[in-house]
Amino acid sequence: MAQVDTRHAEKDKLFSLMLAEFTGDFKSLIASTRAKMEKEDIEDVVQEFERFKKSLNN
Repeated sequence: MAQVDTRHAEKDKLFSLMLAEFTGDFKSLIASTRAKMEKEDIEDVVQEFERFKKSLNN
């Protein structure tokens, strides 16, 4: 069952990314994704993204 859930989530994510690329509306994609997530998970992702951005500046 978990594999089916993962496949569905990945398909949903890919469609959302493709839609955002097509429309150029990444802000709505981010807001929609945040609305589906737990607060702690959002914080983890934001921290990881900040580390990623800092690594590009070095």
